[in-house]
Amino acid sequence: MLKTDYPALRLTYDTSLNPLSFDLVFCLAISRALCDIKKLPDKFDLLLVNKSYRDVGIEGAYSQEYRERKFNDVIISTALLCKWVNSLHIVRGETPVPPYPGPTIPTADSLRLVGKVPQWQITPMVPKQLESLFEQGARIPDYGFRASGQILDRYRARLKGAVVIHPRVSVHSLARNSDKAKIQEVVRALRKDGINIFFVPDIEDLRAGFTWRDLDAEPLLEASLDMETRLAVAEVAATNLLSPGGGNVAMLHFSPASFLCTGFFDESVLLTSTATYATKGPSFGTNPHWLKADTQIYDWTPRSALSADQVHKRLLELIKRDA
Repeated sequence: MLKTDYPALRLTYDTSLNPLSFDLVFCLAISRALCDIKKLPDKFDLLLVNKSYRDVGIEGAYSQEYRERKFNDVIISTALLCKWVNSLHIVRGETPVPPYPGPTIPTADSLRLVGKVPQWQITPMVPKQLESLFEQGARIPDYGFRASGQILDRYRARLKGAVVIHPRVSVHSLARNSDKAKIQEVVRALRKDGINIFFVPDIEDLRAGFTWRDLDAEPLLEASLDMETRLAVAEVAATNLLSPGGGNVAMLHFSPASFLCTGFFDESVLLTSTATYATKGPSFGTNPHWLKADTQIYDWTPRSALSADQVHKRLLELIKRDA
């Protein structure tokens, strides 16, 4: 139970314990929901502890250079863009972690469990934990991620009525990557409807030869390199097609952007199986509580059964709602 006799919550994200991933987005959202349910100030303090990196699962194969790049591209970018963060402090090297007199995540009791339970049970960062808070009455009444008006204005006219695709093309966990052939079919169908199509290349694909350069859509390279630009193009587009397992679009869950998220349920891949959703959420077959029910859609069709025609029709429904 968090104490409430201090003015603000402090979230600590330690890279020696936690992943270099957009799981941080849900960690921030959980913190915002806790502030709501505990009647704490809306904004909280964020402490990033970056003294070392963990070697868990696939992360053990990351080079030091890749880890440092992920820290900058993912952790720092997410922290700087989050509207719920009141202050950001980074601790590196031999600098001690500053004490904090108020409520903290993780709690001192939780930290005693390091090495005994999965880390997400210590530093909360999975959708099921956010679902639990919503079921207890928590709400997130404000957007956590929005681009500046200046960047939004730069793309409004260009992307009006358009669809933006955000494929996942990682050099790791290949089974969770977007299906290029199927997306190409969707693009052709949308073009026949007279709809302009853009896509935001995965930054890892850009650095590894840009294998998606032949997609029949206009690449928005600047949105690959800058997360605030990605937020902007997603918000001003008529709608977006989100990639399966694409953590780089997690911020859109807590933004005004319209989207269809599909292709993320695959029983043959552990991370996208019913077992994982049962443990970490979101609840199988549901549209998560924090999404806008009419314009932010989870499609749970199994990846193997998903057709380009089905994706095309659902995108058209979202485009009509934007009109």
